Parts: sequence; C-alpha cells; structure tokens
Amino acid sequence: MKLPEAYTNRMRQMLGDEYSAFLRSYDEPRVRGLRVNTLKISPEEFERIAPFPVARIPWISNGYFYSEEVWPARHPYYAAGLYYLQEPSAMTPAEILPVKPGDKVLDLCAAPGGKATELAAKLCGEGLLVANDISNSRAKALLRNLELFGVQNMMVTNEVPARLAEAFPCYFDCILVDAPCSGEGMFRKEPAVAEAWSPERVRFFASQQKEILAQAYQMLRPGGYLLYSTCTFAPEEDEQQIRDFLDSFKDMRTIDTGLLPASGNREVPDTGLSGHPADAGTEGADKAAGFASGQAGWLKIRTDAAAAAEKDPADEPSASLAASLSRCVRIWPHKMRGEGHFLALMQKEPGAGADTAAVSEGNSGIVAAVSEGNSGFAEADRKGDAGFAAAVVKDAREGSTEKSVREKEKKNRKEKKGRGQRRQGNGAEAGKGIGGEKLALLMPLVSGVPGLQHTQKEKPNLPLRMPPAEPDLSGKETALNQMKAGGDSRSAGRTNFRLEERGERAYLVQNLPVSVRGVRFLRNGLFLGEWKKERFEPSQPLAMAQNTMSRNTEGGNAVPSFASAPEDPRIAAYLRGEGIFLTETEMQELPDGWLLVCVDRFPLGWGKKTGHQIKNRLPVSWR
Repeated sequence: MKLPEAYTNRMRQMLGDEYSAFLRSYDEPRVRGLRVNTLKISPEEFERIAPFPVARIPWISNGYFYSEEVWPARHPYYAAGLYYLQEPSAMTPAEILPVKPGDKVLDLCAAPGGKATELAAKLCGEGLLVANDISNSRAKALLRNLELFGVQNMMVTNEVPARLAEAFPCYFDCILVDAPCSGEGMFRKEPAVAEAWSPERVRFFASQQKEILAQAYQMLRPGGYLLYSTCTFAPEEDEQQIRDFLDSFKDMRTIDTGLLPASGNREVPDTGLSGHPADAGTEGADKAAGFASGQAGWLKIRTDAAAAAEKDPADEPSASLAASLSRCVRIWPHKMRGEGHFLALMQKEPGAGADTAAVSEGNSGIVAAVSEGNSGFAEADRKGDAGFAAAVVKDAREGSTEKSVREKEKKNRKEKKGRGQRRQGNGAEAGKGIGGEKLALLMPLVSGVPGLQHTQKEKPNLPLRMPPAEPDLSGKETALNQMKAGGDSRSAGRTNFRLEERGERAYLVQNLPVSVRGVRFLRNGLFLGEWKKERFEPSQPLAMAQNTMSRNTEGGNAVPSFASAPEDPRIAAYLRGEGIFLTETEMQELPDGWLLVCVDRFPLGWGKKTGHQIKNRLPVSWR
C-alpha cells in the first residue's frame, strides 16, 4: 500500500524504533470481528449456535473474531439482529463507557450504529438512548440498525451538536463522542481513505472535534462520563485535542479505563472489564497485550511540517497534564489485533456545571416540566426537514408555561403544513393514550410488553404506565461500574413507557423534556404499526423487538410464530420476499392471521397465515 509521505514522516517521528513494525502491519490482512446483541442472545448461547468458527476478543465482553473465509452478513442470524459486524478496536469505546440500566445516554456521532447498538444493549431496555447523526441519510442507516437490534428506548435525531446542547442541557449520564476524523486507522481496511488523506484534513477535523467536544460538555450532567474516541493516530486529533479540552473545562478529568496495566509492561492482566479471564479466547496468555497509553511527548508534533516550523515550541507539559494523557488509550495495529483507535474516558466533577444550564429535572428555564403527552413531536420527514420551530425552545427559556408552548407549537405546525412536516393524520391530536377498539386490535401483538396486559385489560382508556421487567445484568458488569459503586449518584430506576397514538400510527414512547421540541428527529420510541380500517398492521420494528420488549432472551415469543432452522430453504425464501408453504402438521398447529416468522426462536419479520401458506409481510426495504 502506498502511504502519504507526510503521514509516514510523522509516524516515524512518533514511533521511533517501533515504526518498522508498524509499517509491516499494513502487509497483514485486515481484522474482522462481530459483536453479539445481548438484548437477544447471550454470548454463551451464541457460541453454541454460531454457524461459523468464532474466537473471543479478549477485551470485549461480547465480541468475536471471525475469518475472512466466512460471510456472516449472509446468514439469517444477521437478518434477525443477533450480531453487528464491527472492527475489533472500534468496539472498545462502547465497551468501556460505564453505562448502566436506567441511564440517559447520548451517542453524538452515532451513524451507522455500531457503538449505539452496544450502548442500547448495556441499557437493557431501561433509561434513554439518544443517537444522533448530522447526516440525514446516515441517520436513516442508524435508525435501521437500532430497529434491527430491537431497541425501543431510543430517540434518533438528525441535528447539529449545538442544537442538541440547547435541548439537553446537563442532561446525560454518559456521552460518547466517536468523532469524525482523518481516519488513519482505516488505511488498511479502506485504502481509499489513505488516498484522500492530507495534512489539511487533519487540521480540518481537529477544529471540528474541538467544537463537538465543547457542545458535548454542555449536555453532560455533573458526575457524568464523556468518552472521546477517534480512529486516527494524529496527535492533533488525539492528545492535543484532550489537552485543549481539559484546559477549557477545568471541571473535567481523565479517568482510568481499566485497559492499561499499572506497571510499565505491555501485558494486560484480567481487570474484570471484559467479563471473562484475560486468557480466554484465541492466542494464549499474551493475546491481550498491546494497549498503549497516550503520550504527552507528542503534544509538540504536527502533521504539517510547515505548520510545525511556524509554531513556537510548546512549554513542557506539567506533571498533572502528563498524568492525564497517560490515562488515554491507544490501540496500535502492530501491537494487537485491531486497526487502531484512540480513547479518552473523562468525568465531570460532581456538582460542576452550575454555570451552564439548569439540570433537566424540574429546574426553571430551558427545560420546564416533563411532558405528559409529548404531543409536540412529529417524525422528521424522509428528506430531513427541520421539524418544529426553535422558537418553542426560546419561549420555554423565557419562562412561558407549558400550555402556551404547546399552543404556539400547534400554531407553528399548521403554518408549516405541506412543507415537509409529516402530519399526524386528519388533524387528530398527537400523543393521545390508546383505548377502545384501537387498543383491542393492538393488544394481541404487543402482549409481550411487561405490564401491558394487566394494566390495560380492565381500564383500556387510561394512559399506559408500564413497569419494565427487571434488567438482566448478566455479563454486563465492568470494572468501571464496580469502581463507581460507592460514589455514583445514578439510579437504575424503572423507565415509564407508554403507548401513544399519533394519527393512525401507534408508538411505544417515554417522557422527554419540553426543551426537546423543535429538535429534528427520525424516531422517538418504537414504531408499533398502523390502524387501517378495521385492522392493525404491525411494523417491522415491532417484530424485531419482540424478544427484547418481553426480555425473553431464552424462551419463545409472546405472539404466534412460525420458527424453523436456518438451513430450511423456506427461511431464505422468506428473506427474499417469498411466501412460506406449510406442512399439514404446521398448518394445523398455527392459527390464521398475523404471526412472526423466526429463524430458530429469533424473529425475522411478520407474515399472515391463510390455510397452507404464510403470506410474506417483510417490507421491501428489509429484504
């Protein structure tokens, strides 16, 4: 591979004696990995049923290497959302961010969803995941992957970070900033990235990263955790970025990730971070070696030689700064089985941030009261139109009542009709609780939702308040969570979900701050389906969430289902959009009407049984 000269010159300066080994890594084949969706299946069960050879990634609790000879995306398990294909070092940020069930979590640069899906899995269906991408097309891919994983406690936004900072001041317990970068860690995987690389791109992304981090700080609650990561080796985007951030925000500090050994050797002992012994997996006791620390000595290095010559040498870093940077983590392709990554885990001091914005729960100003109905929300249209006017947020900031905010927002919707706003349907009020005949049509298809049947059976017209099942924490405890057990103020309390009717569509949602109105988004909660005349047609996202809504990771599904082995040719035919023909026994055992089509016990989508046939209801875009 031909590498840019400015890049190789800088890497030689950074690595010294290790440069030759680093350069040889480009002759090695790329590393392939997948991460198991623990919302649907445990790593142990996946190992038992894996249709191709896999080997544990030592530092990832649910990550596996696979060889280039297999094609996991072609297997029905992929279509069932059992795993996500992801380069191993790129799995690390979501692994070490100390998310726990009940947290409010933001993935600020989330598309296409590799890290967001893991953050959702760590939430175990509790709390809230806001997954954002500034690109509308990439945000659609992000939504698709979250739906494939069966995530229901999500909001997928399509906004600039500054707008989100207005909507979510001091709101999140954990924020992941996997920042857009010059992509030097992708050169072996994607040679086209090397061809597009230049010192100017390094400077461009460094400037962009600084702004993104500043906005992320505004959204982090006191005591909260911020994980900054890149897939580049450039000091301007890594150590220098963290130095500038810590200098700008004095209440932030780097903390230990548990990945780096306490001693100076390269061996990584069992820290408990990965959920299994460090020698479990593939290559012997030395296989977890390779994590390196950030280097204060690289603060003076510039990719652009001309810029470096013009810039006065920086002062020697203080001992405090050097210690802060030493807690950052670098993954090098010549040291371990990964393409390369930089990570910095930081925490905002408890009690800090009083000069930013009021904390969301109850403070006057921007946030106001929590909305009972979320009636101001509409889905962003497929072209990414701006949604409701930002004036609503201004009104809330100036102290207007919730009622006046809703009235102005309603007026604004009427004025923007026909300009890309998705209407709620025939002027019907959005955000209504579901009852009567509509609820009766919906109930059989959402009966697996914890608490739904007994809450709604006797009094169907009451708004729904559903207590979810106790979260399954098996395999998800990390050393960081254990470390914080004594002093973390977060609570894994139950999340209040409810059913909501918007026009002829049904959603499973939870309360959000009033300040969120005006934010451009693709989805708030789980889209359940649509009422059409005297029937209800369930959605594909509802099919994919059947296991996760009922927390049913070991049993069957709560609605009637046709299940067959992945080798059954009818499964492949279904994924192509064809119908399924039943045997005589299957026809007698299955009721007519809507049912899930599953590979083993894992849903692929809906079908509608009539006699000997299941008619295919898999959307064209999912085939």
